[in-house]
Amino acid sequence: MKASDRKNLLNKKALASTLGMSQTTLWRVFKINQALARKYKLKSCPVHRSYTSGRKYYLADEVQNWLEYINDFELK
Repeated sequence: MKASDRKNLLNKKALASTLGMSQTTLWRVFKINQALARKYKLKSCPVHRSYTSGRKYYLADEVQNWLEYINDFELK
């Protein structure tokens, strides 16, 4: 990851507000789409961590691209 991208890391609360949805809706979207990704062996949601057991952080554009990828797969 580029050093400039590290400034844009968001936790789930900040990611929800960036994507314009509530935290609860984001949790549900993640849960449903991660289950679909596991079921059909698709790529998983891009997650970043500062260290191995650290908190999860996300980049908004990566998550949005992943959600579109899962939706495109569902429509086929």
